[in-house]
Amino acid sequence: MPTLAAFTLGFFCGLRTTELLQLNWTDVHLNEDEPYVQVPADIAKKRRNRAVLIPPNAQKWLSLCKSEDGRIWPKASTPFNNLRFKLLAAARVESQQNGMRHSFASYNLNKFKDSMETARQLGHKDSDEVLFSNYRALVSNGDGDKFFSTAPPDNKSKLVKFSL
Repeated sequence: MPTLAAFTLGFFCGLRTTELLQLNWTDVHLNEDEPYVQVPADIAKKRRNRAVLIPPNAQKWLSLCKSEDGRIWPKASTPFNNLRFKLLAAARVESQQNGMRHSFASYNLNKFKDSMETARQLGHKDSDEVLFSNYRALVSNGDGDKFFSTAPPDNKSKLVKFSL
């Protein structure tokens, strides 16, 4: 389920769309004590390796679609963007470049109250200035907890595939 994996990594790990579309399953380390995604320098915007922690809810989503090799999103970027725009239109939400990443930044900061760690997860070097100037949206207190508790049901038979 490449769609589920791509949206999970975008929303709950804060990866840029260009990064997640180039990421390989070998970069996703779910079986570690602290699961993480290794964003290689050759696909990272700033050309620096970074490790991004995978929160518990994202681990659950990724466990439904984990593959052993190949790209997370095995297709070109156009089908992903077309699907993303269809989902946004169906939800009546305005498109925003790297909107999944912006959501992650806002909700992560709201939940954990640690601007430097949120900035580090995003790959911002030694400062939370970019976080506060570009990413932090106004979210209500407690929304971060709700966002990061979004997970699949324990009974996987309740999951339904959909198409737009």
